[in-house]
Amino acid sequence: VYAKGAKAFAFVDKNPFHGEAFYRQGHRFSTHGAGLRMPIPWDEVFLASWEKFVEVYGNHYRKATNIAMVHVTGPTRHSAEMHLPKDREDQEKWRAVGYTPQKLIGAWKRSIDAFARAFHQTPLVLNLSPVIFEDGVMEEVVRYGYSQYGRRLFLQNNIIMADNKRLKREDWNVLREYASKTTI
Repeated sequence: VYAKGAKAFAFVDKNPFHGEAFYRQGHRFSTHGAGLRMPIPWDEVFLASWEKFVEVYGNHYRKATNIAMVHVTGPTRHSAEMHLPKDREDQEKWRAVGYTPQKLIGAWKRSIDAFARAFHQTPLVLNLSPVIFEDGVMEEVVRYGYSQYGRRLFLQNNIIMADNKRLKREDWNVLREYASKTTI
């Protein structure tokens, strides 16, 4: 995608859970401390390429009858979760490359719609996590997905925090809000 002109966002993986212990537990690689790059999520070259990839992916599995759900990905760091690099230094870099909540929400809308088109009847799963800033992006993405696809949009959260005294994670609030509306 970079060869086609997509702009890159450079960052250092500072997640301690991606360290050597992670690798020794059977994971294929460790990225902790590594300089990495990813496409800027709202970059038009990236989005157009991603939509085409999802279309081809969907066509490949069009006749499959054993797909229970599809995780919506795209404008993420390295997994299906909504994570993007977000420490203080990264936040400044995001601002420098033109970040606005509307741009990131737009990228997510396009990804959700691409998966919905590619997998016509299959449930779509959003893996919730705080994104970059506490600016309502995650909440607005969920609102959009639910308004367009209703109960076909499933929500998931992949964190276990038994000792979270503050219980103020935005993703948990969204899960509570939608628990009676769709599959969590």
